[in-house]
Amino acid sequence: MLKRYLYIIALGILQFITFRSAGQMTMPDHVCTGQTRHYYVIPGSVTGSTYTWWVDGSVMSGFNDSEFIYTWNSSNTFLLEVQETSADGCPGPKRSGWVYVNPQPEIQISASDSVICDGESVTVSVQNPAGLIWGKWIYDLIVEPDVGITGNTINGTYTKPENIMETLFNNDNEIHKVVYRFIPFIVNDEGVRSCEGKK
Repeated sequence: MLKRYLYIIALGILQFITFRSAGQMTMPDHVCTGQTRHYYVIPGSVTGSTYTWWVDGSVMSGFNDSEFIYTWNSSNTFLLEVQETSADGCPGPKRSGWVYVNPQPEIQISASDSVICDGESVTVSVQNPAGLIWGKWIYDLIVEPDVGITGNTINGTYTKPENIMETLFNNDNEIHKVVYRFIPFIVNDEGVRSCEGKK
């Protein structure tokens, strides 16, 4: 009888996967701080099992079924583990996967001047935030000039922080403003964007 239960438990945990908005993926998982993930294992055919979840060796109290919902609040690499125990108290094997948590993208932006005259240029500099655990930075630049301003006011996407020089022209005698909005993202090796940062 003992072998039968061990066999059922071994088959009980078939997958260890996490949901994303675009579907499912196998471990490891790649997230940013502040994101909530829904993890689960597929139970076996015998009912009554309980589950124990660990994050870096610490038992996650309050979670004893096949689903685990967790918000990652700090950046680091974490070991996520789960173990099924049958209704008769027989433990199954531990299943585990790594979770790589990046800090939220927050960039520093500076400009060579905030007031420029007609035909002058301004240099905008972007500084990366803290180092990444996975992926690489990408930035969308959105330029929002007032009516009457012309020149190099083109939106773009940048893969590294670099100085952007804009030469602007004022077509009348009024004071106008130009707003530059940089939106940072983290992209994985396949180029998929995630973790949109503060503008």
